[in-house]
Amino acid sequence: MTTAAHGSFEQLLTRLSSHFVCQPVDQIDEVLNDALRQVVEHFDLDRSSLAQFEPPGSDDLWLTHSWARESTEALSAQPIEKLGPQLATRLRAGQLIRVASAADLPEGPGRERFAASGLRSNLTLPVKVAGDVVGALAFGTIRREESWEENLMARLRLVSELFASVLVRRRDDAEIRRLAARLEAENVYLREEIASVHGFREIVGTSPPVQGALYKVEQVAPTDAPVLILGETGTGKELFARAVHDHSPRSDRPLVKVNCAALPSTLIESELFGHVKGAFTGATAAKAGRFELADGGTIFLDEIGDMELELQAKLLRVLQEGEFEPVGSARTRKIDVRVIAATNRDLREAMQEGSFRSDLYYRLNVFPIELPPLRERHGDLPKLVRFFVERGNKRLGRQVEKLPSRVVEALEAHEWPGNVRELQNVIDRALILSPGDTLELDPTTLNPASLSPVVNSELVASPETAAGVARAEASKRTLAEAERDHVETVLEECGWRINGPGNAAEWLGIHPSTLRHRMKKLGIQRPR
Repeated sequence: MTTAAHGSFEQLLTRLSSHFVCQPVDQIDEVLNDALRQVVEHFDLDRSSLAQFEPPGSDDLWLTHSWARESTEALSAQPIEKLGPQLATRLRAGQLIRVASAADLPEGPGRERFAASGLRSNLTLPVKVAGDVVGALAFGTIRREESWEENLMARLRLVSELFASVLVRRRDDAEIRRLAARLEAENVYLREEIASVHGFREIVGTSPPVQGALYKVEQVAPTDAPVLILGETGTGKELFARAVHDHSPRSDRPLVKVNCAALPSTLIESELFGHVKGAFTGATAAKAGRFELADGGTIFLDEIGDMELELQAKLLRVLQEGEFEPVGSARTRKIDVRVIAATNRDLREAMQEGSFRSDLYYRLNVFPIELPPLRERHGDLPKLVRFFVERGNKRLGRQVEKLPSRVVEALEAHEWPGNVRELQNVIDRALILSPGDTLELDPTTLNPASLSPVVNSELVASPETAAGVARAEASKRTLAEAERDHVETVLEECGWRINGPGNAAEWLGIHPSTLRHRMKKLGIQRPR
């Protein structure tokens, strides 16, 4: 062992300590690799590497840093499994592993792997932080055999303590950054929640179907069971998901929403599980996914029926094992999240078509809650109208107090394919068009067949409008014909846009997929 050319051991420790303390945390990787180089050169060794248990507390030992002389090959980042299954156990117990030559190893696969690595001697030391082993520091020789005398091992133990101090600093900083990023992400998410429109904050209705659904909420909320909410577009699935969360032991943690149909397939995996820096083009920094944001709370997966099959398999793993890997990372993360899913699709039919996994369906369908469409909620519509009028008055600066019976009758005569969401849009538009204290409907809002009881001199804006409605009534058109004309009119006004800003589905108060279905049913096609 030759060390004179590289100064005394005390000088080496001083130099390493200075570098470790003065270097910014984001440059620690370079410092660690250079420190391995200095140690190897000082003791005239050939190779050195640093491994860490990831995630902390597990038995998965990952090689994170390595340096070797030009004549040898540095190791790349990888899980250390090829060194033998007993390595982690011995290191966890605080034992060093000394191999002066291959003869020190018992005959078998361990000796064969050692010989195949090119090493002639190896010393592996546990790296301890506050009494806990967090990793290992290994040194090896290739040009000669090394006996690893007590004096040398004592000095290398001091080196391992220096490396331990660096890992403590780095992990503390990483934890602070992670918590700060998560807090910021939660704050951003909550700001988005506050700014967005949830439809309504309370479940309004006393009809038997609504009360039955609420009874199911009371039953399942105190548990951690997955919930599958079924119902047509606009029936309030998100509202019921929020009710389950708010009445659960997780209510003090966030309810995180993901619309599986609104996100591109190329982004939804990153959105759900996060990604590491450099995982794909544009990933300039690591990002926490929605599942990590929901840790300890609830995640609401809306439109689950539109999720791709490959992602369904990863979601199934989260439900079964409570673990996932961020995009671009091989390191598993553990989470504790309750899953509430919702869809307006027939998942049994989707299973038969092969577009939805049966094992995921049965995992989600532990406790289904089916929401009734508005047309089956007899007696609830007047209550909902009053609720939307009161809330709309505050939001739109109106003072509408009177709700004529003819308006209610017209609303009750409508089919409401967009359900409660469509009703809310109709009321908002009526409030904008009501200059006084009485609610007035726009004659073009609903189809003419349902507007016939409403048309009178108080509601018609012009003689032309009244004449148009009179002609519609006189023609004795069917409801389907009236609906077709109305949908075509809205499509033409919106430039036949079904998605995007100012689209026809938004004006009609229904989901784009529902509009496409209605267009197909009514035989509506965009003109060439």
